[in-house]
Amino acid sequence: MNNISWQDIRKVIIDFLQQRLANNSSYKSELTKLEKAKQAGDQKAVNESQQKMSELSKRFDFENWMEDAATRRLFWISICHHSSKAIHSSSLGDNVNNFTITKPNEQQYVSSSTPTHLVADSSGNAAGLDIFSLLNQCINGDKTLLELIIDDHPAVLKALSDDEQKAAIYLANFKKVIFNDFEKPKADELNKQLYWPNSEESYLSQQEDNYRLLVPLHPTSLCNVVYQKVQTRFSEENKKAREQRRLKGAEHQPYFTFHELAVVKLGGSNPQGVSQLTSNQGGRNFLLPSMPPKFERFSISVNQLK
Repeated sequence: MNNISWQDIRKVIIDFLQQRLANNSSYKSELTKLEKAKQAGDQKAVNESQQKMSELSKRFDFENWMEDAATRRLFWISICHHSSKAIHSSSLGDNVNNFTITKPNEQQYVSSSTPTHLVADSSGNAAGLDIFSLLNQCINGDKTLLELIIDDHPAVLKALSDDEQKAAIYLANFKKVIFNDFEKPKADELNKQLYWPNSEESYLSQQEDNYRLLVPLHPTSLCNVVYQKVQTRFSEENKKAREQRRLKGAEHQPYFTFHELAVVKLGGSNPQGVSQLTSNQGGRNFLLPSMPPKFERFSISVNQLK
């Protein structure tokens, strides 16, 4: 990570913007019109298409795009590991992430702290999700821009703008969104709420004000880990291992299989309204069976115990 320079980061950003411009539907449409106008020898149409393409290109110019993205559109999205909208797609409560949470030394149950690497998620206005895509770009095949900002890498600041003052503002805004810098954290009436006793003693005392009000959020990133794991059942390696189990003389390999899965779909016809990872999953979230074990009664004769 130490060999990453600000030029490396800048190049990734510029390449990302050029790709965004090339994939822009309006730009591609004008490019097609330009080619047809050139073939027809219509200079007026050529000039019109070139003018429109030039205007579109300015939107994806490095300094122009960064100023718009890092001072305005950035605040349209929330970067998180736990989503409020997954509880209810109309919820306006805050999302929360695990970037600054220290992993416990001993874990007695599975949580968002369990995976060694947890992919971040994003929710909010779809018009700002391209910023989240940029943050997930890898620098030199090593770490993402998001991870470099979290690690406070010294090369990030200069990479964001040639103007030092603007770069400082951009970086501060990125950190504010990434680290959940809430001035006034808020839940929503559509979120579920739980009153949880502070201790067994306070619960038994039946006194008032001995509870914490908890607002559970959907662990969208952890659910994505489960989703990806379950999806390995469709991989070529898993398929081949499963087929070899039926062949005599073939080398048997372990494979994944999951029984009694249930699926809960979030977001209806618009899972992107919940979050980016939810959209990537088509809204599907797998529920593993959590039923108690089934015990069967059987009898043993005295002779069997001898």
